[in-house]
Amino acid sequence: GLASIKEICGRLKQEIFPKEDVLILGTGGLGRLYEDQGVFDVYIPDLVLIGLRVLAEKNKDISSAGAGCR
Repeated sequence: GLASIKEICGRLKQEIFPKEDVLILGTGGLGRLYEDQGVFDVYIPDLVLIGLRVLAEKNKDISSAGAGCR
């Protein structure tokens, strides 16, 4: 639950990124459950979908650029 998520985020900050400013991102539908609990620095519910759209657009650009080189 909530305590486990806070523990994991805290340990990641301490053990893996001890000298860096870390931004914890929440994403997905269930992330909304913890949006107001102080677990995430930023909550972006559609982050994965946004990333997939960007990837598809880049792939389309690459495919278009190579179309004339057959």
